[in-house]
Order: sequence, then C-alpha cells, then structure tokens
Amino acid sequence: MLDRVPYAHLLNRPQKETLKNINFADPFAVSPRLPLGLSSLDISKEANIRVVATITDTTKGSFRAGFDACGGLTLYSARASRIEVFTGHLELYQTGEFPTLDDHLWDKPQVETLGHMNFDSSPKVSGSDSNGLIHINAWAVSILCSAAAGWIAYPGDCWYVFRGVANTKDACLRKPQLKNRKNTDIGGARFRKPPSVFTAINSLDFGHQAGLRMKVEGTDVKPAKLDTWAAGAV
Repeated sequence: MLDRVPYAHLLNRPQKETLKNINFADPFAVSPRLPLGLSSLDISKEANIRVVATITDTTKGSFRAGFDACGGLTLYSARASRIEVFTGHLELYQTGEFPTLDDHLWDKPQVETLGHMNFDSSPKVSGSDSNGLIHINAWAVSILCSAAAGWIAYPGDCWYVFRGVANTKDACLRKPQLKNRKNTDIGGARFRKPPSVFTAINSLDFGHQAGLRMKVEGTDVKPAKLDTWAAGAV
C-alpha cells in the first residue's frame, strides 16, 4: 500500500520537531518495511536547508512519523510519501537507505558521494545505476554537508511496476517557472484500475532569495496515464 505522512500542525505554527503516531488502515501480521521519500517542503530562507524525515517505532498496527529541522531553519510544513512493504512482498521488493555520513563526516563535505547497494537478486533500481551504485551529488558552489537517499528495487520482470522521472529541465532549463507538469504514459503498460503512485524528490536546484516551497505529486492517475507535477520556484 502507498500513502502519505499527513501534516501535523498549521503552517503559521512551525516547529523544530514534529512527531505523529499513525495507524495502518489494516494491521499487518508482522511489522512492515516503510520506504520513505520527501514530497513537499516549505522552509525559511534564513538558514541552510536541514530537514530530516523519519519513521520509527514501527509495529504491526502503527508507526511514528517525524520531521526535524535544525541549525536555525524554520520548517513551516513538510510531507513524505511511503510504501508499506509487508512480509509477502519482501521477495519482490528490496529497500534500503544510503546516508553520506556512512562515507564521511558532515564537516568534510564532498561534491560527489557514491554508495553501494547489496541485492539478493538483480532488480531494476530507482535512484541508482545498473551497477548497484547510488549517487548523492552537489554542484556549482553548493556545499553538501550530508544527505541520505532511499532506494526501492524490484525484479525486472514485474510487469505491474513502472518507474520514471519527471524533470523540470525538460521544460524550463533557462526559464524557471512555478508549476511544471509532465504527462507519462507509464511505459505503455495498462492496468485494470488506476495504480498507486509513489512520488519523491530526488534533486533540488533553488535560489536563496526566498524560502524553499515545493511539492511533487502524481495527479489524474488513470490505468495507462499519469500527470506528474512540481510546484515551486525551481
């Protein structure tokens, strides 16, 4: 099952740390795995970007979701998408996370960090290359103190799973715009009913003149089509 971690407080009441207990719609036989990805951010411009989304205390019936801001950053709102991977799916889906802190300390930033993923089989992987490497990069004059990237892998013959990327550079490389849309034909696949869609942020390129406010989501989901869009001053 795919779902989102909901908002827990009003925009005009920002908090450094936000925690919320969330119950599953139906309890699991055992605690599921919960891959997580940020899908919305609304933060101030006065400090560097330091936001962490977490899932802890996972049980058969619930889990605790959290968003943390630090270093003087004001976090007005954030949202994350999750996928519930239960026991019967563990042979199909492999998940994990690679933090740059596993490679080097935050006070020794690097422009490029490569992490290895170990698979039980040879799946297609969202967020890496075919060699099982995951890349976390910075560019221009940005300093990347630390970051973490999650990954979800699945067997190549899963006809009911499709992945893709909606890139704002396809439409506005030199002309930033507030709203960016991309229609996707889901690789030619046709589902019997509208599929669940997991969206998350995998790249950011924002100016520092204003607060960072963006969200990504899939809309108008149909058995053979979906409309992906991102909002924000990209």
